[in-house]
Amino acid sequence: MKKNYFIAILCVLFIFVGCKGKKEETTVAVPTEEVKEKVYVNYEIDSPSGYVTADEKPESLVVTFESSAAKLSDVDKEPSTAITIKPAISGKWKWESDSILVFKPNENWKLSTKYTVEFPAEIFSDIVKVDNDFSFQTESFRAHIANTEFYINPEDSNEKRVTCEISSNFPMLKDSLEKAVSMKVNYKDEKGKNVEEKPWTYKTTWNKEGTKAYLVSDIIPIPNYTSYMLIEISKDLEAEVGGKVKEKNVELSNDPKEFLDKVFKAMGMEVNVKVEQIGSDVNVELSGSEMGVLIGNRGQTLDSLQYLTSLVV
Repeated sequence: MKKNYFIAILCVLFIFVGCKGKKEETTVAVPTEEVKEKVYVNYEIDSPSGYVTADEKPESLVVTFESSAAKLSDVDKEPSTAITIKPAISGKWKWESDSILVFKPNENWKLSTKYTVEFPAEIFSDIVKVDNDFSFQTESFRAHIANTEFYINPEDSNEKRVTCEISSNFPMLKDSLEKAVSMKVNYKDEKGKNVEEKPWTYKTTWNKEGTKAYLVSDIIPIPNYTSYMLIEISKDLEAEVGGKVKEKNVELSNDPKEFLDKVFKAMGMEVNVKVEQIGSDVNVELSGSEMGVLIGNRGQTLDSLQYLTSLVV
């Protein structure tokens, strides 16, 4: 009995020792949070020009994204983080929808100004990526002189005035016009040299919008020799919303040759014009291959041309 017991013990020990050298390893996967790649969203800018709307409010700046960009909690509200505009202008941003962002200013945009807008990343959905800034330029204030002419009273040919129109792309500040727009008569002697430059007064009327000013000079006496009227816009002319124009001017002449050259060009005729001034008299000599057409039936065309020229001189 003792021998069998010993053998049983040895078997148990052998089994235990044999199992002692074995290892079992188990790998357990630890779940990690999935990283989503952000979607790039482009946008278009409807930038303000500087004009005011029909209800006399500054134009809005509208940013339209090609797909949803806002946080759903911000739709129909102001963005959660402030948006920067440089140079600064007061107003409010609002998400009109999840893809339309609008800025409504409380003051006018400055003309001829470059604005830069910077978006903080926090105002967008977590899965959206956009360009974080953009720039735009407002329009320049432009004005020009148009429809300039010598006006002769049909009932009194001695009454001569200069008329013109000042047109602009923005309503003008009316008080600045008198300082900015000048008329000057440039008198010349018989040799064509400048002898005197004299400021000339004028009267102004306006269109309803304030974008057109109609100027009529005081009566201009008939000069002894060819003279010129210079109309000038200086940089002092301002827009109602702010901003000044570039200087422009125009010169009008009572030179008969200049007048006749324009007439013959409009008629499609080649006529040589020679002008000679003797004292207060002006002699005009015309030559060319179409004098018969120019004279007209019984000299009526030539008489009419002579009359018109006498009004200009």
